Amino acid sequence: MKPDTKNDKTLLENVAEKFGQWSGFVTMACFIVMAVAVTADVVMRALTSPIPGVTELTELLLVIGGFLAMSHTQKVGGHLRVGLISNLFPVRVQRVMEVFILAIFLGFVVVIGIYGGSAAYRSFLSKETAMGLIEIPVWPGRVAVPIGCFAFSLQLVSDIVTCLLQLSGRRSASKGPEVNAAL
Repeated sequence: MKPDTKNDKTLLENVAEKFGQWSGFVTMACFIVMAVAVTADVVMRALTSPIPGVTELTELLLVIGGFLAMSHTQKVGGHLRVGLISNLFPVRVQRVMEVFILAIFLGFVVVIGIYGGSAAYRSFLSKETAMGLIEIPVWPGRVAVPIGCFAFSLQLVSDIVTCLLQLSGRRSASKGPEVNAAL
């Protein structure tokens, strides 16, 4: 029996969606703080002198926002996609290709997350700070790498499951998120 309601998402899809929403919110907050800080810094440069620490804060927020945005970007199909070759194949073959590409991509993201977690742990233990007029801790930016990779991994696994459900006929191709692997 095929599900036909709009709320027939799997638990994995729901969890990935919640992580994506959360990370999207945090990303938006980071970018708003960056915009305000840089604008204030530009105004202060014109009037008197720059605001100490804005460059370091902006670097930190950019890393946090960038890594946390990856899962939401995958969810909405915002990652680069080249379909020159894949569009020549039937939809079923395209889905198989998507599963393969997403699995490879997932492997890379997991490796980056593991190494990022290790770097974050070392940074936290050593109390690493950014060089500048104000000592800003680096570890929050480093912690964002494994957290962002975890959320991204959840979304990639969710997309793989969606493709497999479509291939098995348990979900129609028009149902659920449009999977956007980089084919």
